[in-house]
Amino acid sequence: MKKITKEEFVLTFRNSPIMKNICNNIACSACGERNNFRVEFTGICTMTDMTTDDTGDHSWDATSFCKCNTCGEEGVVGDFTIPGLDDYIQESLEPKTLLEKISDAHVAAGRSPVTSWMSVERFDIEFWRASQYKDYAAAKVNGGVYAGEVCYGGSNYADAMTNVRCAMTCCNGAWRDEELMIHLTVDGVFIGDLSLEESY
Repeated sequence: MKKITKEEFVLTFRNSPIMKNICNNIACSACGERNNFRVEFTGICTMTDMTTDDTGDHSWDATSFCKCNTCGEEGVVGDFTIPGLDDYIQESLEPKTLLEKISDAHVAAGRSPVTSWMSVERFDIEFWRASQYKDYAAAKVNGGVYAGEVCYGGSNYADAMTNVRCAMTCCNGAWRDEELMIHLTVDGVFIGDLSLEESY
């Protein structure tokens, strides 16, 4: 099975639950499952001519066979282990500044961390009303382009957001009454889908 980093897993499977016990740092990179696996283990039981009792103490290790019960992906426990995953998910739930989010996305993409706004060259912003966003997201997944797309850009974030605020002022009442979303890309790296409040 494909091995991925904790950063790649969180970007691929958003809202993944945190596992604090037996499944800590265990995950299926194929479907995102965190809590439903079959594992080959060594155990001790009492055997008679007619039956065996319930399994008592048992154990497994990184070389034990493992299967995801959700999608059927198979491997060994080590294949399903992503070091530091649950600590990383916990950290990702803590509030971060927009600059920190941008830096995290750049590191996950193999780029250098972004330590200041001065190091950013280009912002590309797509400004959405919520009623269009579901259709837009589906089109993106399927490799298409959704006709309702509205794009803004700027040489710096302040300029880009000024364009967005001007568009909000000029748009009709239907736009002002809806929840608005920001699809943000910085220097060619997708940062995320942010609410308008998060983007300031």
